[in-house]
Amino acid sequence: MAKNVTELTVFVAGPSDVTDERERVRRAAEEVNRTLGDTTGFRLRCVFWEEDAMPGAGQPQDVVFDHLPPDNWDIWVGVLWTRFGTPTAHADSGTAEEFEKALELRRRSGRPRVALYFCRRPASCWTTEQAEQLRKVVAFREKVDREKRVLCVDWANPDLLT
Repeated sequence: MAKNVTELTVFVAGPSDVTDERERVRRAAEEVNRTLGDTTGFRLRCVFWEEDAMPGAGQPQDVVFDHLPPDNWDIWVGVLWTRFGTPTAHADSGTAEEFEKALELRRRSGRPRVALYFCRRPASCWTTEQAEQLRKVVAFREKVDREKRVLCVDWANPDLLT
C-alpha cells in the first residue's frame, strides 16, 4: 500500500570554500531519509544552485530564483567560512541575497526555516582579496548578531554538521 510522503525542500547555500560542508548537509539529509523517512512520513530533498538551476539569460541570482523559487523552500541552510561569495545585483553575495529572501518569506508566511552556520576552523589569508572576503563574512555575522534576526551556529569540526 502506498504511503503519503511529504517532501521538504532544503536549499543549501554557501560559497565555494564550503563545498565539503554543503555536501555534508546533503549526506545528513540522506541519513534522515534513510532512518526516519518511512516512520515520519517526510523526506528531505536538498537543492543546490550548481546542480538544480539551469543556465539562462538575466542576472545570475534571478536565474537561480527562477529555477529554485524561494516560495518552494521549506528549509534554508547557509554555510560560511572564509569566502562571502560573488556580489549580485541586490546584495553583497548570492548567499546574502538568498538569506535575506528566506528571512523575508519567513516573516510573511512562517517558512522557510532558516539555519545559518559559520565555520571557525583556522584559515589562511594570503591575498588582499582573501582578506576582503573574510572581512565580509565577519561583517555579515556581526550584522546578523546585532539585528538578532536568526540564531547562528559556530563550528570548528565539520563532523558537527552530520
